[in-house]
Amino acid sequence: MNSSSADEGGHQLTEGLDGAGLLMERSASTAVVVVHGMGEQRPLDTINSFIKTGLKPFGDPTDPKARARIYYSRPALLAKSFQARRLLAIARVVNRTVEQTQTEFFEYHWSYRMTGNKISDLVSTVARLMWRPIRRAPTPLRALWLVMWAAVIGLSAYIWSLLAHHKIDEISLKSVVGSLFPNGAVAAFVVALILGLAGWLTSTFVDVVRYLDTSPRSYAVRESIRGGMVDLLKALTDSGRYNRIVVVAHSLGGYIAYDAMTSLWNEIDRGEEELATLQELQDRANALPQDPSAPVDETALIAFRSAQYELWKEMRDKRIGWLITDFITVGTPMYFADLLYTKNRAAFDELRKRSELPQCPPRSDSQTIEGTIVSSLKYGWRGQKVLVTGSPFAAVRWSNYWFPTRWFIFGDWFGGPLRPLFGAGIEERAIQGNTPGRLIPAGAHTRYFRYPNSDGDNDIAPAIRGALALQTEVAPNGDAETDDNQ
Repeated sequence: MNSSSADEGGHQLTEGLDGAGLLMERSASTAVVVVHGMGEQRPLDTINSFIKTGLKPFGDPTDPKARARIYYSRPALLAKSFQARRLLAIARVVNRTVEQTQTEFFEYHWSYRMTGNKISDLVSTVARLMWRPIRRAPTPLRALWLVMWAAVIGLSAYIWSLLAHHKIDEISLKSVVGSLFPNGAVAAFVVALILGLAGWLTSTFVDVVRYLDTSPRSYAVRESIRGGMVDLLKALTDSGRYNRIVVVAHSLGGYIAYDAMTSLWNEIDRGEEELATLQELQDRANALPQDPSAPVDETALIAFRSAQYELWKEMRDKRIGWLITDFITVGTPMYFADLLYTKNRAAFDELRKRSELPQCPPRSDSQTIEGTIVSSLKYGWRGQKVLVTGSPFAAVRWSNYWFPTRWFIFGDWFGGPLRPLFGAGIEERAIQGNTPGRLIPAGAHTRYFRYPNSDGDNDIAPAIRGALALQTEVAPNGDAETDDNQ
C-alpha cells in the first residue's frame, strides 16, 4: 500500500510500504545523468559529490546537524555496469506543494574506455594554441600561454648555451637536468618529478585531446565513449520509469554529453505531425540577438526557455520519445571548442552551418550550407512546423556555469562562456561566490561540487539546483504541476 509520513520539520515524504513495512519505490519522475570530467576518475566519485550539491537539504534551518538530504543507493541495472549505482531521492511535498519529485541519479562513467594516452597527443593542440597571438588566446589561458612561451624560450636558450660550450653531447632530459643539478640524487629526483608531471598530463588533459581527435588512432575511443552515453540515455527513455531526464556534465563531460544528445536526437522518430508550439519557439528565438556575442535581454531569454519547455511538453503529448528537458554544463572547455573541435573559428562555423554542431537556439531550417546567412530564424520543413535533424536545443534548455579567472591566474582555466560559440539561447553565469576555493589556480576546475552547503546568491549550488528544477512534477502526458524554472 502507499503511505505518506512526515519528518521532524513537517515535510511530507512520499513512499510506498509493502506488507512487511519495507520501502518500495514508485516510478521515478526525473532521471539525472551526471557525466564526469577528464582524468582517471573512479566510479561513483563524481555522483557522490554531485548529489549533495544537487539536492536541497531539509530540516531545521537553524540547526546544521539536523539538515540532511534523504536518498538511497540502489543497483543501476540500466547502466550495464557491475559497479554502477543509482541514487534514489524520494518525493517531498510540503503543504501540497511539490518541493522535490521522485528522482534517480546516475553517473555515466567513461574514463576506463580512454586507453593508450600518450604525452605526444598534446603536441599538435598545444602548438596550435601557442602559435596564436595572445590577444586571440582564450582569456583564462593567457597566463598559461605566457608561461609556456617563457619556458620554451628559456629552455631553448639554455640548451643552445650548453651545446655551444660543449657541456652536453646530446639533447636529452637526463643530460639537461644533470647540467642543472650536478648532485646525482637531486637530478634523479627532478627527473622523476618531470616524468610524474608528464604522467599526470597524460592521464588528464590528453583525455580532452584524444576524445576530440578525429584521427584513426582516436576514432574508436571516441565512438566507444559516445556510444556508451547514447545507450544509457536510450535505456532510461525505454524503461518507462521516467517522465523527464536532465543531463549534467562537468569539464570534458560537456563534449561527451553534447555529442550523445546530438546523436540520440537524430535517431529518434520525431513524427510527421506538425507541432503548434514550434511557431512560438521561432518567435522567441528571433527575439534573441543574432550575434551570440551581444548582450542578452534576460526577459527574452526566459521567454525563449519557456517556449522550449512548452515544445517539449507537446512532444510528450504526441508520444515523441524525447525525455531530455535540460542540459547543464559546469566548467566545460567547450568555451574554446573552436580550437579543440576544429583548428580555427572558420572551420568551426562551417560545422555549425552544416548542423553538425547544434546551436541554442537552433539555426534556421531554411538556411543552406552555402549562401547568405538568413536574417531571421525559421523552423519547419517545406512549410510544415516539424522538427528536423540538428535541433535538439529546440526542446532542451541549456544552462552553463563556471568559476571565472582573476588576473588570468586565479580561478578555473578550463571553463568559460558558451554563448559566443553555441548560441544566445544558453542561460549562463560566472559564479562569483565560493571563495577562496574557486580562485585556486587550475585546481578550481575540480571544485564545483565541493560546496553543497553554500547557499549564497553567487554560489554554485543554488544555480545548479535551480537548473535541475526537481520541484517539477511532470505527469505522463507531459503536463507540469509545478515548474519554477521555465
